[in-house]
Amino acid sequence: MIPRVLKSLLVLLIAAVPAFGQASDVGVCCLEPTGDARSYAAASKTLFVEPNAAVVLDFEGLGNQEQVLNFYNGGLGGSGSGPGPNFGITFSPSALALIDADAGGSGNFGGEPSPDTGLFFLSGTAVMNVPAGFDTGFSFFYSAVNNPGIVNVYDGLNATGNLLATVNLPLTPFNGAPDPTGTFSPLVPVGVTFSGTAMSVDFGGTANQIVFDDVTIGSEIPGSGGNLTITKTASSTTVPFGGTITYTIVVTNVGEDDETNVVVTDELPSTLRHVSSSSTQGTCSESDNVVTCQVGTLEPDDSATITIVARAIGSGTVDNVAVVESDQSPPRASLSGQPGNRIEILPEPIPSASTLGLIILMILLPAVAFFAIRMR
Repeated sequence: MIPRVLKSLLVLLIAAVPAFGQASDVGVCCLEPTGDARSYAAASKTLFVEPNAAVVLDFEGLGNQEQVLNFYNGGLGGSGSGPGPNFGITFSPSALALIDADAGGSGNFGGEPSPDTGLFFLSGTAVMNVPAGFDTGFSFFYSAVNNPGIVNVYDGLNATGNLLATVNLPLTPFNGAPDPTGTFSPLVPVGVTFSGTAMSVDFGGTANQIVFDDVTIGSEIPGSGGNLTITKTASSTTVPFGGTITYTIVVTNVGEDDETNVVVTDELPSTLRHVSSSSTQGTCSESDNVVTCQVGTLEPDDSATITIVARAIGSGTVDNVAVVESDQSPPRASLSGQPGNRIEILPEPIPSASTLGLIILMILLPAVAFFAIRMR
């Protein structure tokens, strides 16, 4: 979440930093890593999942120069990262994730709003498809130090149909954030409102010359989503068939005003059965395996902790997210596919040969005894 005051500060930063224009012929990729080498960036942000609410894509969890592809459609990136959260969003093969060189990637950028991964392309343009559609607005952070760019929003898939909005991307400051290897720095916010329902976005410009982050659909303010945060942890990453798992959900008001009518919803999957649920503030109820907690009002810096106990009645990988919303903040969810939201239910054990033999013997003994008495 990026508060409005941060947006204002970044806009002021553009005016305050004189280093605009050409930064030689450097690209946003590809530097030698200067941080701890790693294949994947740590997923650290809370994402939004509810329809008709802001959805923020921060590209965390994808590998360096990995195709985004179906990562945000509940699938995998081009190198196998994922599965990511299922937002029903796909990207064209040209859309690549890029990790900051300071975090072990090869990205020549800094001052990103969420560490440590952004979006870029090395050829053509990057197209994002949202078949379910979105409205109201579209926004993101970006850096373009050498060549300006343009982003178009369409009401058809694959950048077709009517043009609903255009976002022109002028040159931004370079070397403007405290980042030792980030020429494309800082990333600055931009957004647009439009009428109608959009289904695709075309990120255009010169290849390897623009980096994007916190791509936000449904709002003209990037990273927007109110002042509520939500985290979720599980008591174990694995649970045996028939065993219980305890989820702990913490909701916090990080804003400066009260959040009223705070509600947390957790729809348990069919492989889990609700046992109990409670909250340190307000009350919780369950119906058809859906837990709803009426938290009430959270004052600034206040938190509520919700505990849900469920029993494993199936097997396999279980992704289970919790969603929070209020009168002031749109729905936002804990991060699907990450620790605390993903557990593994072990298969129901098959009786061993000795156990099975004992069961058969116990069944046959009465019958043998009966016939033995009859034969006397």
